[in-house]
Amino acid sequence: MKIDRIHYEELFPTGIYANQRLRIEATVDENDNTTECYQTLKTHVQQAFQALNPNLEEMKGTHVLKVPQEPPNMNQKELDSAIEQEFNELKERIVATTSKAAAGQLLMDSSFKHNMELKQLVNNKTE
Repeated sequence: MKIDRIHYEELFPTGIYANQRLRIEATVDENDNTTECYQTLKTHVQQAFQALNPNLEEMKGTHVLKVPQEPPNMNQKELDSAIEQEFNELKERIVATTSKAAAGQLLMDSSFKHNMELKQLVNNKTE
C-alpha cells in the first residue's frame, strides 16, 4: 500500500453546544515519517485555531464559583450559612446601587452571576 496523502482534523469546543472543526491535509513522500507528519499537522491545526479565536482562552472552561474558604472543621450547615450570607450581602449591594450597569457589574464579578433572582433585580433597574 502506498500512502501519499494524510490529513489531521480536530473538533474544538467554542461554547455551549458550539464547535469549530479544522482540518489540514498534506502530501507525503515515501521517505517521510508519517507519525512526525501527523504531529506537524496537529501543531498547525492547533495554532490556526488559536489564531482564529484569540479571545476564546479567556472564556474557556467552566464557570468558577467563589466559595468562602472552608476551615478544616466547617460543617455543611456552617458552609451553607456562609454562602447565604454572601448572597444576601450581594443582594443588598445590588439593591443599593442606582446604576443598572454598576449593578450588573457587581453581579458579574460575583459567584452568583447565574442566579435568576439577582439577574431580575439588575434587569429591573433603570439606566
